[in-house]
Parts: sequence; structure tokens; C-alpha cells
Amino acid sequence: MMNIRNGDYVTLKSIEEVKPLYKFWDVANDGNVTTDTDYFSTNMLDAMGTSNKYKVLEANQDGVWVDIKGKMWGFDEMCIKDVYRLTKVNK
Repeated sequence: MMNIRNGDYVTLKSIEEVKPLYKFWDVANDGNVTTDTDYFSTNMLDAMGTSNKYKVLEANQDGVWVDIKGKMWGFDEMCIKDVYRLTKVNK
């Protein structure tokens, strides 16, 4: 997956870049978003709204796990929408 390895750093694509990938984008009263194939919590949406760098905790053939605000978030290598959301950066 994009040559991302344990200990690397990534940023997340912005909401504006990700939103067109989905057929619908429904914002709930609590700020969470449901799409046709995914669910975004407010923490993930906040992370997507910044240029913060996040450390990769684990990367293997199944996907990449990133520490975002003290929680481990997974990005599935088999899902092009997940792969697209990550950009490898220098620390």
C-alpha cells in the first residue's frame, strides 16, 4: 500500500477531496457522517480537516493502522476509498 510502513507518517485527504467518492453523504445532528459505504465520526472528520501528520502504528498486507487522537484507525488496503484517503509524508 503506497509503500507505507510501520513508523511512517501520513496525512489524510480533505473532506472536499473525499466526499465526491461517495454516492451520498448524510450529516447527522451529532456531526457524524454516513455514506453509502462508510461511516465517519466527528474525530475522523476533524482529522480530515487538518494538515496534521499521523504516525502509522502498523502496516501489513491487510491495511494500515494510524494513531489519530489516541485511537487506532484502520484503512483497508483492498478498499480504494481507504487507500486514497492517506498520503505518506516526511516527519
